[in-house]
Amino acid sequence: MRQKVLRTKAIYTAQTGQVVAEEIGEILQEFGIMNKIAAVTVDNAANMDVAIKRLNFIKLGCFAHTLNLGAQSVYSLASVTKWTAKIRGVVVWMKRSSMGKTVLREKQQLLNLPKHSLILDVRTRWNSLYMMLERFIEQYPAIQAASLDQRLRKPMERDRLARLTEDDFRRAEEFIHLMKVLYTSTLCVSSEKSPTCGQILPILRKLEKHFSVEEGDTVLGSSLKQAVWGNLSKRYQTDGIRTVNCKVH
Repeated sequence: MRQKVLRTKAIYTAQTGQVVAEEIGEILQEFGIMNKIAAVTVDNAANMDVAIKRLNFIKLGCFAHTLNLGAQSVYSLASVTKWTAKIRGVVVWMKRSSMGKTVLREKQQLLNLPKHSLILDVRTRWNSLYMMLERFIEQYPAIQAASLDQRLRKPMERDRLARLTEDDFRRAEEFIHLMKVLYTSTLCVSSEKSPTCGQILPILRKLEKHFSVEEGDTVLGSSLKQAVWGNLSKRYQTDGIRTVNCKVH
């Protein structure tokens, strides 16, 4: 797939939906493709909504961003915030401490673990909570060994960092198990080499099955599933997405 910029144009009037629609329409008419547009992907600005409606196009929201909104929904869960805050606190402390980095590298070498740096999540960065916990699991033996090292133990106790437990590790493992499919789905639809809108409905069906609450789920698992699918299930419910998928195929 090749991407072309048809026109870059400065607009000196108010960026209303009507103005945007007129400017886009003129460019599409210039290139003779007005009747060849199946759908348009835009941001969530109100003026863009108005512009797309005026042009009578199907609006297709960014699916990767939609998946990220589902992933972000877990930040507000009480079953997630407390233990992830403990992990985040240790990660921040280790990343800021020069001695912490040195001791962690020593433990990585001693335990034959990859010499990877810890990752700190940032809510606006896609899937960063998943990546922080995935790296935490990978480096958990080294983190535990470093936190018990006398060069770090007293400073960490002085800073009142909550000590990580096996329960924190198990919760992180369960989180990774459940959220990995959302992470890989985001990577799949973020590809720049092929059109991806035809993958939206199949991926949503897969996610619906994956995040269905089942008997025997833990409190954490059940709350994660309800939060993620509760967010995603409200999206892509119009006939527009089905029309676009048919045209793509």
